[in-house]
Amino acid sequence: MDKKREVHTQPVSNKPSPLQAVEHHLLLEMLEKHNWNKVETAKELGVHHATLYRKMKKYRLLKPFASR
Repeated sequence: MDKKREVHTQPVSNKPSPLQAVEHHLLLEMLEKHNWNKVETAKELGVHHATLYRKMKKYRLLKPFASR
């Protein structure tokens, strides 16, 4: 007997979830603390540097250009 699983999805929204907003804020704060040094930021967060890069891509976090 093969039972099909019922999938519950939520409507797609452009608004980030509260968890995503907190994660975005924390990543930005840590990157700024370490002057955008990704290796040091990843170490402090306790994640692999590839995970940090993936999260930065997800949240479109880019180092701001220096003002002249």
